[in-house]
Amino acid sequence: MGRTQMTHTLKQKIALAVALAVAVALVFVSVVAGVGIYAMSSGKSNYGENEYPRSAQSYGIGTRVIPEQLDQWEAYFGQGTAEIRADAVDAGVDTLSVALKRVPKDADSDEPEPTGAEKLEDFTPECRVRINLAVGQEILGDRLYAAGYFDEARRTFEGASATVAQCVPQGEPPKQQKQDTDDKAEDAQEQQQAQGNDGDPKTPPDGDDPTDGDPPPSTGDLKSDELKRRAEEAERLRREAQQRDGEFGDWNGENW
Repeated sequence: MGRTQMTHTLKQKIALAVALAVAVALVFVSVVAGVGIYAMSSGKSNYGENEYPRSAQSYGIGTRVIPEQLDQWEAYFGQGTAEIRADAVDAGVDTLSVALKRVPKDADSDEPEPTGAEKLEDFTPECRVRINLAVGQEILGDRLYAAGYFDEARRTFEGASATVAQCVPQGEPPKQQKQDTDDKAEDAQEQQQAQGNDGDPKTPPDGDDPTDGDPPPSTGDLKSDELKRRAEEAERLRREAQQRDGEFGDWNGENW
């Protein structure tokens, strides 16, 4: 009897431990799910209010708590899109590249692909990611082009075109994106060839020679240089305006 009683008690303890472990796991899953839902909701709300850095931060929480099997790509998509809107374009492109790896692929879907789509939400999940990623890549190409790094700009534009190419049959926006980036890539190539033919490579506005073998700066650095140049130009115009005020009366200069 004693041994039977002990066995029964041991079974009760094991059952209680298992039940406790399951309860803890359920609580943990509930908490994580709640955090994930809140992160996605907060990210969307902040994005709608043009609070892009906060939106990116909220979506970033979602990328850490939402399992990959539960559409984690949506958190990366939201974060990357918000980062681009917040002008953290390099980071946004990197984040959207992760989203592209994790989003369900069109080739694996049995659903028919849309045609004639106009709004982003009308495209397949993969193409929604590709369209926004191509936007970020195009912005990077624009900045490299403006700084005189034509070969790097060409490659970046070509990358954007390749990113969105498979989405062209789904609607007009990606078709226009591909056409624009193809045109920009061709223009950048012509500029690069012109540099070589001139024998005197053009120097970008900040005074750095893009052909000296150094890697191109980040677009964040390019933006800082551009803002600095604009500030200097604004100060020069202000001084000229003051001088002209004294000589010719009122002069309306346009600030950047």
